[in-house]
Amino acid sequence: MRRYLRFPGIFLILGPVILYAPHLLGRGALYFGTPALQFHPWRVFALRALLAGELPLWNPLSGMGTPLLANYQSALFYPPNWALLLLGLAGGPAIAWGQALLVVIHLVLAAWGMAQLTRWLGLGELAQVVGGLAFGLSGYLVARAHFLSINAALAWMPWVLLLAGDLVRPQGAGRPARRFLRLVLAVAMLLLAGHAQTAWYALLLAAAWAVFWSLRPNLSPRQGSPGSKKPAGLAEGPTGGWLARTMRASALFAAAILVALGLAAVQLFPTAELLAQSQRSGGADLEFVMTYSFWPWRLLGLWMPGFFGSPASGNYWGYANYWEDAVYIGLLPIFLAIGALWKGRRDALTWFLACLILLSFLLALGKNTPVFPFLYQNVPTFDLFQAPTRYSIWAVFALALLAAFGAERWQAPSDKRGQARAGLWIPVAGAVALGGFAARIAAPYLDPSFSEAAILAGLLGVTAAALALPIDRKPWWRWAVAGLVAVDLLIAGWGLNPRISGAFYRDDPLPEASIFNTLAGQRLYMEEGHEYELTFNRFFEFSVFAAGGEKYARALRAAMLPNLNLLHELPSANNFDPLLVGRYARWMDELETAPTRLRTWMLEEMSVGLVSVIDLQTEPGVRYVPFPGKARVQWFPCAQLASTSDAAWAMLFGSREPIGDPIVVEAPSSGEGPVCGSGGLQGTDGQALVLDQSGNTLRLRVQSERAGWLLVRDTFYPGWQAFVDGQPAEIFVANYVFRAVSVPSGQSEVELRYRPPAFTTGLTASILSGLFVVLMAWKCGRDLEYREAQS
Repeated sequence: MRRYLRFPGIFLILGPVILYAPHLLGRGALYFGTPALQFHPWRVFALRALLAGELPLWNPLSGMGTPLLANYQSALFYPPNWALLLLGLAGGPAIAWGQALLVVIHLVLAAWGMAQLTRWLGLGELAQVVGGLAFGLSGYLVARAHFLSINAALAWMPWVLLLAGDLVRPQGAGRPARRFLRLVLAVAMLLLAGHAQTAWYALLLAAAWAVFWSLRPNLSPRQGSPGSKKPAGLAEGPTGGWLARTMRASALFAAAILVALGLAAVQLFPTAELLAQSQRSGGADLEFVMTYSFWPWRLLGLWMPGFFGSPASGNYWGYANYWEDAVYIGLLPIFLAIGALWKGRRDALTWFLACLILLSFLLALGKNTPVFPFLYQNVPTFDLFQAPTRYSIWAVFALALLAAFGAERWQAPSDKRGQARAGLWIPVAGAVALGGFAARIAAPYLDPSFSEAAILAGLLGVTAAALALPIDRKPWWRWAVAGLVAVDLLIAGWGLNPRISGAFYRDDPLPEASIFNTLAGQRLYMEEGHEYELTFNRFFEFSVFAAGGEKYARALRAAMLPNLNLLHELPSANNFDPLLVGRYARWMDELETAPTRLRTWMLEEMSVGLVSVIDLQTEPGVRYVPFPGKARVQWFPCAQLASTSDAAWAMLFGSREPIGDPIVVEAPSSGEGPVCGSGGLQGTDGQALVLDQSGNTLRLRVQSERAGWLLVRDTFYPGWQAFVDGQPAEIFVANYVFRAVSVPSGQSEVELRYRPPAFTTGLTASILSGLFVVLMAWKCGRDLEYREAQS
């Protein structure tokens, strides 16, 4: 790290710091999309649960109850996120400030990792800085930085590649066990960072990278600039045939991945259980998966990132949203990368990177070619993730590395022809800038984003061409090159992570608090169409970032979009989580298309007490209408049994009319038909009362003169246990999505506890894996002490 604390390496640190200086100086907080609607509410809820003395395993306030820790993107076991919990002791704004700080740290980590990877390849300092900036400040990373789990996962990608290559290609004096442990820890951090799609793409690339270096063990490091040094032993590869080398590399890499999976099991096991129970358990449908396919015209963004406008400027008009197709690595780096491909030394690594770029964009194009739909139908994992455009991360990585190769070989032209050609680029770039000015004046009917992008590209091109002139390549020249790349990427990334007033994250009560007090344990509900309208057409438009002032902050907070309800500890029937419990998701889909009478019954069953309705005449854009929903807990004398979930669904919704009592309980071993306590359908009504509740526990008292059923209108999910008067009891699925417990006559106390075996098993696996890593590290330390003593 010390080598990057001086020029020009200091740009790797200063770049992200400057980009987020307003956030770090307290002039606003990250909010756009997921920070406000997911990450911040999750962390506030998790902190409250920890302060109450329990783990944040279950979230009872969103979607009629849903797992929290199992939600992969919550990343509660990712160590850097623990700092946010500590900051949260000072209030919500401190968490928001910490999230911006973590974004900066992860961008620096990504840039530093890429620089270290290029150094491992034998490139000089300038190449390291160019490659690090081109990756760490690329449009892919900066434009997505508001998606905090992607930001965290991407930071570990170059480190995993570096350590995977270092593991399978032994150095002359290296210590294999230490290299193995470093890779294990890097992969574990990648897995815990919270974005499965990014982690999967990074591991696929790392596997290909490891196989490549096992096949090319004697490939010389990149040479071409004075002072470029070859790392000791880098060209001393293992002996043996290619098959033996590949099998050895695969075994080492697989072993490291296996141990890393063990370290991350405490997160991965509950997530795997949620995935099996979710709406994506059988894979997502093709239309959903191909949403956000790379728009081919955005390839122009490799040279002019603002060609189709930008939401930071308020004039983005391209396909879908700006950030999904952002691939800009800087004008000078893209030309250096092209130069490395066009006129560089075409060895195996260059061909590998060229093929990686082609494969990356071929997959990223998604629905625009027949390739991705074919893979979706025939190859596992292609049906798991949305947004094929995110495969472009491979191209961004490859282009950044090629830019470093180009920087390494970038020398002043020595012959007159080369000097003339270098000088020609200045008028060419100047003509581009002048063309942009002319278009702005002569053709005002054209979108100004065209001319603005051309002017900026032309000016940057003139500067880059001036640096290519036959001038003495003194130290100041290296600083100028690094500075140009940094300034270019800062201009492109400025404003792509907008700020909101810090008041948004304060714990101040809302003016509408009085109406929310009427909920009394019931839930708030917002129709899907209203939620979409408020989210994407009012507060989080793709074409323009809102101002984010005090008025905007108050309106957004008061709109109570999910999961903003967590900030006020208000229960909501809606949920903005990426993975939803499958039964809940099917119920909500049915709700949106149900006839009026059936829809009313479903809302009553969901314990809805307030319905949020769009009203643009009010400041938040919504008004809250009271709704006569049923209580969260209720006693029933009878239950109608169903042998399967499909049978229960048919009984509930087959007639498209609301059903009355009894409730429908799924009991596969009990056949079908009504099951009532003594007295048949007649008898005294029972009462159910909530005594105490927390995230993972619900304690109730049931009073009735006959046996019956206790219905809890919370989402059914594995891991919940029931105890009636201290004795274990079975929890049944009721009305397809809720929970029911059979209770005896008289007065009973019923306790529901969330104790997921997946968490316990995962925690055990993580502890055992951690002990293995500690013992292995201890042995490495002892071996090192022994060798030092012998020497």
